[in-house]
Amino acid sequence: AGGDAGAAGTGRPSEVPSEVGLVYVAWRLGSLILCANLLFNVSLQYTSVSSATVIASSSAVWTLLFSAWLLGEPLSLLRVASVSCGLAGVLLVVYGGAGEGAWGDDEHHHHPHAARALARISHSAAAVAHRAELKHALGSAGLVASAACYGAYTVRLKREVPSEKEAPLPYLFGLMGASLLAAGPPALLLLHATGVERLELPARDNLLAICGNALLGTVVANLLLARAALLTSPLVVVVGLSLSIPLAMASDVARQRERLTPALLAGALAVWLAFLGVSVARVPKDGGLLGRMCAHCPTRCRHCAGLW
Repeated sequence: AGGDAGAAGTGRPSEVPSEVGLVYVAWRLGSLILCANLLFNVSLQYTSVSSATVIASSSAVWTLLFSAWLLGEPLSLLRVASVSCGLAGVLLVVYGGAGEGAWGDDEHHHHPHAARALARISHSAAAVAHRAELKHALGSAGLVASAACYGAYTVRLKREVPSEKEAPLPYLFGLMGASLLAAGPPALLLLHATGVERLELPARDNLLAICGNALLGTVVANLLLARAALLTSPLVVVVGLSLSIPLAMASDVARQRERLTPALLAGALAVWLAFLGVSVARVPKDGGLLGRMCAHCPTRCRHCAGLW
């Protein structure tokens, strides 16, 4: 009964994938999460931390749309209102609650090499401003793509693995790591040969920090998020990630790095309300807004979901 219920939530029959099929699933999921992290880290060099935080939170919008498309979850009024409330809360926390502290724009507003690049431009102030705007636009576009990739990853995970009966998560994540490890070294060697990225062993202290961050901040965190997505829904998980923003600001306030403002309180409350909203949302019998729209479509949404 549990397998049938999980399959019903994904819009496809429950079936245990073969070993080859599971490797293919792991490769696709690993590629999506790799693209999401890579695009975010690269784009962060071209835009501000505050802008990156706000744009990254738009992954909730992509998750909402992908869930409606691929999982058949409704675009109900409560879900749409909760996601909108969460985005407004993030805006208030980042721009209304932050001062000149850790969330400022001065340190990370440009690529580390942008200052030297801009200094070499001596034509006019307009040329400098145009180049800065172009870098910021490229960074913003990369962040939007990163948010879309992360939303697609959480939804694909729920669709491909509706429960751990189909594939235990530690085993699936092991396959994801093995598939990316097989493709990673050739890509790194190519980047090193072309001069795009210098390949060298980090210092011992840095290596320990990298390993610790990879274990706790990547493996353990993603395992917990994946299990939460299977137990609840991708939208609940992605909106729940936004809770880290007001919690981080609360930590700064407690350490007296930021001061408590009404905007910060209102933003934190909005983010928590958004999380509660998507958590208690129920599926309407008519499928919600998308269900009513698709009632007039001869092909229905579940046929479209099979294209992905």
